[in-house]
Amino acid sequence: KFGPEDPARALKLKTESTGFQDGWTRVGQAPGEHMINLEIGLKQGQFDELERHLFEVSDPDHHRYGEHLTSDEVNDLVKPGDDSVVLVHEWLRDHGIDEDRLNYSPAKDWVKVQLPVARVERLLDTKYALYKHIDGTHIIRASTWSLPTQLHKHIDTIQPTNSFFHPTPRKSNVMPVAHDGQRISSLSALQRMKAINSSHDLAVAQACDVSAVTPLCLRTLYGTISYQPRVPGKNKIGLTNYLGETSNRSDISLFLNQFRPEAAEAAFNIMQFRIEVIADGDNQQTPNNVTQLSTDKDLEGNLDAETILGISYPTPLIAYNTGGSPPFKPDDGTPINTNEPYLVWLQYVLAQRDLPQVISTSYGEDEQTVPPAYARRVCNQFAQLGVRGVSLLFASGDNGVGPEESCLTNDGRNSSAFLPSFPAGCPYVTTVGATKSFNPEVVAFDPTNGFVSGGGFSNYFLRPRYQDHAVKPYVTNLGAQFNGLYNRHGRGYPDIAAQGQLFQTVWNGTIRRLDGTSASTPAAAAVLSLVNDSLLAAGKGPLGFLNVWLYKRGYRAFTDVMNGTATGCGTTGFPAAKGWDAVTGFGTPYFPRSGISKVQQALCNASNLSAWAVSFAMEQESKIAIAALVVSLVALVTTVSQVLSQFFATADGYRRCQTSIIGGWGGQTHRKFRWSDLRFETIYTTPRFSLMPYTGKTVSYGMDGMANRRIQAYHPLDGTSEMIEKTYATPLHQISSLTSFNGFNEMASWVRFIDALHSNAAETRMLATSTKRTGVEHQEDHLKNASLVTSSQGSRVRHEENWNGYMIPMVTSQEHSWDFVPPDVIRPLAMATLQDIAIFSRRLGMRWKTFEPSEGTLRAEGNGHTVDSTTVRSVGVVLQFSIRDPLRYPRSFEELYIPTEPADKMGFGILPGDPRLSIPDHAIGTPAECLARTHEIDVQASDTLKNWMNESGWTPGFSDIIGLAAPMIRLLGSAIIKLLRPAVYEAGLTLQQEGIVVFHDRLRDLIKQRESIHDSVSHQTYWVLRQLDELSEYGQHWLNEKSCRGNQTPIEFLDDLHKRHDMTTEYFVSLNKTTRSENTEYQVFRYTDLMYSHIKHAVDYVSTAIEILKAGKARNHYGQKVRDWITEGAHVYFDMMPKIIDTMKQKGFDNAPLVEEAWFTMMLRAFLWHRTHLTVEGKTVPSHHWGSRLPVYIG
Repeated sequence: KFGPEDPARALKLKTESTGFQDGWTRVGQAPGEHMINLEIGLKQGQFDELERHLFEVSDPDHHRYGEHLTSDEVNDLVKPGDDSVVLVHEWLRDHGIDEDRLNYSPAKDWVKVQLPVARVERLLDTKYALYKHIDGTHIIRASTWSLPTQLHKHIDTIQPTNSFFHPTPRKSNVMPVAHDGQRISSLSALQRMKAINSSHDLAVAQACDVSAVTPLCLRTLYGTISYQPRVPGKNKIGLTNYLGETSNRSDISLFLNQFRPEAAEAAFNIMQFRIEVIADGDNQQTPNNVTQLSTDKDLEGNLDAETILGISYPTPLIAYNTGGSPPFKPDDGTPINTNEPYLVWLQYVLAQRDLPQVISTSYGEDEQTVPPAYARRVCNQFAQLGVRGVSLLFASGDNGVGPEESCLTNDGRNSSAFLPSFPAGCPYVTTVGATKSFNPEVVAFDPTNGFVSGGGFSNYFLRPRYQDHAVKPYVTNLGAQFNGLYNRHGRGYPDIAAQGQLFQTVWNGTIRRLDGTSASTPAAAAVLSLVNDSLLAAGKGPLGFLNVWLYKRGYRAFTDVMNGTATGCGTTGFPAAKGWDAVTGFGTPYFPRSGISKVQQALCNASNLSAWAVSFAMEQESKIAIAALVVSLVALVTTVSQVLSQFFATADGYRRCQTSIIGGWGGQTHRKFRWSDLRFETIYTTPRFSLMPYTGKTVSYGMDGMANRRIQAYHPLDGTSEMIEKTYATPLHQISSLTSFNGFNEMASWVRFIDALHSNAAETRMLATSTKRTGVEHQEDHLKNASLVTSSQGSRVRHEENWNGYMIPMVTSQEHSWDFVPPDVIRPLAMATLQDIAIFSRRLGMRWKTFEPSEGTLRAEGNGHTVDSTTVRSVGVVLQFSIRDPLRYPRSFEELYIPTEPADKMGFGILPGDPRLSIPDHAIGTPAECLARTHEIDVQASDTLKNWMNESGWTPGFSDIIGLAAPMIRLLGSAIIKLLRPAVYEAGLTLQQEGIVVFHDRLRDLIKQRESIHDSVSHQTYWVLRQLDELSEYGQHWLNEKSCRGNQTPIEFLDDLHKRHDMTTEYFVSLNKTTRSENTEYQVFRYTDLMYSHIKHAVDYVSTAIEILKAGKARNHYGQKVRDWITEGAHVYFDMMPKIIDTMKQKGFDNAPLVEEAWFTMMLRAFLWHRTHLTVEGKTVPSHHWGSRLPVYIG
């Protein structure tokens, strides 16, 4: 046991006491029953190695520049050692905390458990207290904490403990001036800006006004005004919101309509602007109430989003709204999230596969309020994002070197000192200062509100090597000035700067003007995002972690700022200077200087070799000359022999790259003579498969991670003659003449794989365009007409807008040298990613029998196809594609699957959420994942479901989540409705005929009853009944779930249900606004609250129904007598309404009539979803493989 009886495990102080910042007051002991989400940070296994990777892939002079790591590779580097995990588990078990209560981060370097305060106090030998901030915020913290000695080297930090970190937005409200606070519609003085907003020929003096900075000014000043983003689907940018902030779409729409009209549609377009809610973060999209107005709620979130969209549109923007450290009421014993918000956000984004290339954060706090161990750990996790190719920008602060009234240390000595900021001082992020004015720009300061751009030197982090040549001279030039007030050897910041004063912002429908590095940070992020766009469009990788590039040569793309100081702490503060300085860094970005030519690696010229001086004495005897001649002849013969030997040696590789082996791709095979080595080399070309949005034409992207970084043409495998020719595939009318193919013939199997994908895509598109089968001779014409037409202007436009979201296999050519092919490879290999090969195989009608990439075992079969794996030495796993029967075209439509990303996710056991309703994705592919999701909803419901799963394998009630949460996945106008079932069991009541009939009749009876007593019935409830009445006229197509057992359901029927489903979604979108409750308090309706409330009570419906039947109290079955327990279960569902209303009230929404009509609508929505989608059984791919870029070779 861990305890005093074992000296080796005796408790010993683990961490220093950080003290707390001025503004916090201890108000009493923490209630012992209050729940804490305890997070234990285990020592990361190979962070030094990760840091090496970070600096190598970020160094423009390194051969690995731009070769960023994947999330799996990062997790492998930071995962803790087995001994650390074992010891921590043992320690927790000794305190009665079993492993099944623990949750983990993807790398398992964070262990999470929810415990009451009293238990945590015993675990850490500490005492928690309640502290109150001057802004009214309460937190629970412990000044010190302890660990067994044996765990000291295995645990970095545990939170929440002694961190008084209180991140604040880096913005300052400007004093009231003319127009501020007026409704935007009344600001006639600003209409001139809108009128000239489209002009690209303005000088800075024309575009900019020192009293009101707008997107037009910033785009002109920083040179982005004429740049049109070229790959907005590939390039993305993100921002973070904390402390109850969100970005209000209505305000953003007003702002963009006023200052960048062409971007206005982005405000409500979730493809252009997406909000991801993390840990109960806020996403209120309704007018603020009086209290919220008094605290400027969402002012920061609006500033960030409006600035970014105003500059970088149409680059997609993702806002991460993170909860954390919410207000705590001493008398409230309910569990709340008291974690540090940065940690919550980091754990969320590090678990994501697809991330924005630039993320802007406008929050920070004094470094000394953060425990050093915690700060280092958070900083290290920023490095994990940097090595994955993400540029993290943080605001430097708004108080210069420190606030005038409070520049004292909190270590008990109260020494005078400059106060550096965190995370600004972390060496793995890029920190942004602020400027003002335009010709020239100077350090930003505003005497009306005390704003001064922040800068300084970290006390926690030493100066990184990449800063030495720029920062050392600056420190030297400071001399003895400020000695003892700052750390001369610390990491200096900021790194760069941008405009940050008098930004026009729309908030609460009015114009406000704001100062702060909260403005400069998103502005700089938006400009750098456009640099990424130009790089990605040119076939290069994103900038990633900026600082190594920035301090080596990137600084040339920035305009030096040399006037102004970071005043504070009663001093003039650090001055701006030529080159780098501790107030504006290297200065402000200028996009035309930030382009590709400035990012490319410098070419290194080899030194010239000195000439050899050779002299021959004329008097030497002639036999010496003859000997030299003989030696020369021997050398000549040897050279010729070597050349011939190399020529014949390459013959074998040349033969293996001919058309008999790789089809039409062999036409590009050729020999290349390498003069430097005096030898021949075989150059051949193979395809690289990818899954991309369908455009109906060849598209060009860059090859991420490729050394040459050339633009690559990607050709869709869509079955048209043009693309068949470009991909060297077999024409459709000849496919039926091809024989079976076992994958081990002479020809490479990927050649037939291309044929199969062409055939599948052609059939998918043909069936999806509502046209019956025609003869082969008409199919290609139909396909062309179905996908693209030519507009009157000659541009190619989409004929059917409903194809948005269609993902199609594409190939691009990759050139290789046979010199680098391992000897065990007998045929050229094609390449795909693990995610894409899983999707391609399912699209071809195969089901995965085995999917264990870590074991080298992959096997799928079905629809006459097989994919199997073999292991090749020096390469690893190589897949072989086989065709058991001759390829036929057309094949059976029964094996066609919906070709969209949400449908593909379901093949990985991931239920896609509907972003319009803020529904997240849910991993439900395994019983453990289903239980985990239910546990998040309700612990008791999870226990009930666990019992059912152990007894029968069922997931009653929980299965409803499929129809309740999923968006409409089917394409409008398409007959294809098939997709893989994401969960182990699906047969919920929302799928069953009995569920529809009983719900319909119970709703009709309820309305009649209320009408008879003159009780009110809402218009929405009448609407739901009318939909059910009309749908019942379809007869068995609507009622019988077995009528949708293939892709033969009438399209008119499917489209009708599709549109009705859209209407239910529009209803819930309209509810995503402030709804006044019965007690006049403003409350927010959340669809997810209603959905989870339903599932909480639905999991027990089978038990309740069986008990009613056993008691002989069965109710009206409305003619449904096949499965009595299901019919009775449908009655149980309808009876759940009071429980659902009560649960919603507990969640803070007590408008009972609205909850009732919303539940009726949600049930209708689920019925409609199940009748427009056919989910089929099959082995799902483990959810953690979604987004995997692990390369897979095809032989």
